[in-house]
Amino acid sequence: FQCQKYSLFLIFFYLTVYSFHLQFNLKQNPSLIHYFKESVKSLPESYSVKTKYEYLQFIKRYGTHYISQADVGSEVVEVTAIKTCQVALQGASVEELKDCLNIETNVAVTGKVEANAKASACRELSQKMTRQNNFHQTFNERTWQVTNNNAAEFETWMESLKKDPDIVTYSLEPVHDLLKSELKENLQKAVSEYIMEKALWKDCSCTGNSQPSEGAKCTCFCPRSEFLTPSCCPAKKGLAKLVVTIRSGSGLWGDYISKTDSYVKVNIGTKTFKTGTIWNNDNPVWNTSFDINPADLELITSIDIEVWDVDSGYDDDRLGSCKKTLTSGDKSDVCHLDHGTLNYKVRVECMQHLVGEHCQEYAAKRASSIFLMTLALRYSMVSVMVVFYCTKCLMPHIVVPL
Repeated sequence: FQCQKYSLFLIFFYLTVYSFHLQFNLKQNPSLIHYFKESVKSLPESYSVKTKYEYLQFIKRYGTHYISQADVGSEVVEVTAIKTCQVALQGASVEELKDCLNIETNVAVTGKVEANAKASACRELSQKMTRQNNFHQTFNERTWQVTNNNAAEFETWMESLKKDPDIVTYSLEPVHDLLKSELKENLQKAVSEYIMEKALWKDCSCTGNSQPSEGAKCTCFCPRSEFLTPSCCPAKKGLAKLVVTIRSGSGLWGDYISKTDSYVKVNIGTKTFKTGTIWNNDNPVWNTSFDINPADLELITSIDIEVWDVDSGYDDDRLGSCKKTLTSGDKSDVCHLDHGTLNYKVRVECMQHLVGEHCQEYAAKRASSIFLMTLALRYSMVSVMVVFYCTKCLMPHIVVPL
C-alpha cells in the first residue's frame, strides 16, 4: 500500500442480551467436562521435546485460555477508511475528522445534537470539506462487520440475537489454571511456546524518510516541515520533484577567432544554477543535472535557460535563452539559440499522493483489501475454548471456540 495512506476509524456498537460470570474457587474442584478430565489424565507427566506433541494436541483441542466472564449478544463494527493525505491537503487533521465522524454517529444513534466547541468546529469543517454532505457521505469507504450471520436487515438482526447470540466481550484466564501439580507447570510451558510460535509478528519498519515514533509502537512519522506533515503527507498541493538536465550544445558560435567557451545558467524561481565551462568547443556535452525537491509549482511555473560564452568574466556574451513552462512528466526539448541549439531535459515528478499536470489533484485508491486485512487480524491472536459447566449463569453448558 505504498501509493496510498489510510487511517482506519472504528466505531463499535454493542447489544448485550445477557451476561455470565463464573464464580468458583479452583481449590473447590470445579465441575469440568468429563472429556476434558480424560484428556488431562492422558497428558505425559513431564514436558519435553518427546512429549511436546501430546501437549500440542491438547492445546489444539481446548485452546490456550478459557472464558471466565462474558457479555452475550452481538457487536457491530463500522470501519471507515480515511485518506490521510487527502484530509491533510484540505487543511484538516485525521483526529479532527474522527471527532466529527463520532459526533455524527452519536447524533444518528441518540438523536441529540451536541452544542460544544467540538461540534461548532465540525460544522465549520463540514462547510469546507463536505460540499453540503455530511462526513459519512463524503468519506464513504466503509464496511460493516457483525459477529453473527443474521444481519441482512438491522431489525431482523436485532430479533435474531434472542435465538442466535454471540460473545461480544469477555475476560480470559489461562487454561493451565484448571490443572494441578506438575501438569499445570508443564501446560503453562507448552502454552507459552505455542503462542510464541503462532503469534503474528508486526513488521514495524518505516519506509522513505519516515522514522519510528518513540511514543507509539509500530508508528512512523516524518519530521514536520514546510512541505511535509508528520503523517508523511504533502502539506499542500502543487509540490513536485524538479530535475533539469543540461545535455549538450550543437553549432554554438561565440568567438570570431577561436571556438566557443560555453556554460549554461538555469534560473528556477529565485535560485540560479550554473554548469561548468567547456572550453574551445562548439559542440559541448555537459550532462549536468540540477534539482529542487520539492518545488512548489504554484510559485515556480517555468524555468529560464541561458547559454553564455566566456570572455573576460565580467563581459561574457549571452548566446541565447529560452523559457520552459513546467508540467508533470519527463520531457526532452531543444532550446534554439542565436547560433546553434541546446538539448536539455526537464522532469517534474509529483510528490507522493499528488497527480495532474500541475500536481493539484489527490491520487485516490480503493481500500477494500485494507479492510479485509484489518478485520481478519482482529481475532487471530489467541485460541480460546470454554470447557466447563457453568453452575451460576443462564447457560448450563457452553463450548465456544473463538
